[in-house]
Amino acid sequence: MTTESKFLPANVDITLWTGDTYTQEIYIKSNNVAVDLTNYTAALTIYSLTNRASVLALTSPSSGIVITAATGLITVTITANQSASLRDAEYAYELELTVSSTVRTYMAGRLITTSNPVQA
Repeated sequence: MTTESKFLPANVDITLWTGDTYTQEIYIKSNNVAVDLTNYTAALTIYSLTNRASVLALTSPSSGIVITAATGLITVTITANQSASLRDAEYAYELELTVSSTVRTYMAGRLITTSNPVQA
């Protein structure tokens, strides 16, 4: 008997001002209970829509992503300098979690950047 997974990543679009710090807290739950993220790593990659090239990559534990294992919390931070490097454009992104050799995309969508006219 074959078991088929019906899991699909959450589709969440993000809009951010270039030059601003962006922080997002993401709770990973199963049946409304926090998933213990011990031994997990996380990676968020932002891609160009034109050629799928990576334009920014964040990883845990030391490059923009912090995992609080017991509560299932993932905190993603794009610094002001990192967001300033993104042109006014629309990108794609995905957040992947890895444990052992299993990689699963938990969140994906569009990332839209807009210049702050006061800072431009």
